[in-house]
Amino acid sequence: MADKSNFEKNVLVVDDQDTNQMVMDGILKYHYGIDADFANNGQEAVDMVSNGAYDLIFMDIDMPIMNGIDATYAIVRNNPNIPIVAVTSNGLDESREACLQAGMLAYLVKPVDLDTLRKVIDPYLFR
Repeated sequence: MADKSNFEKNVLVVDDQDTNQMVMDGILKYHYGIDADFANNGQEAVDMVSNGAYDLIFMDIDMPIMNGIDATYAIVRNNPNIPIVAVTSNGLDESREACLQAGMLAYLVKPVDLDTLRKVIDPYLFR
């Protein structure tokens, strides 16, 4: 478990499934002491990022209204320093490449292994 003393990070979880939001919420609270914000689709994420600063974004890919790839392009255009990590059930190589091309820094396939998640996000949360 991470040292939670004086540890405050703003994290946004973007996923249209309540269950996936609850899983990420539990991981972030238990292992990092983080109360994340949540968006249900890419457009909500773009709007939330324009109204607040985030240290890390977890982005699903397949969502209604605006998908994660389009949302990432929109976010990176105005906020290139916010790390975005894909968390998706789509393990196809084409999807991985599209995510990385859009500006995501990592690609995790659900269900996410906790050790893999930690290796990917710790550098962004503890920089």
